[in-house]
Amino acid sequence: METDKEILERLKRISIDIKIIKENMPDKEIFLNIEEENLFLDSLENQKNGSLKNSIDLRREVNL
Repeated sequence: METDKEILERLKRISIDIKIIKENMPDKEIFLNIEEENLFLDSLENQKNGSLKNSIDLRREVNL
């Protein structure tokens, strides 16, 4: 059975590990959420079937 001192030392090491992990985690904003992923997949499908419009044509269409 671990002594109090050993437990505290182990917790200290765990705390250091967690700090290192936090410092090296990628920013969660770089990942797509479900809605963004679905929009992206829809765009890929639209690109495949040729139904995408470029921004110039789209602006003309909506009178911008």
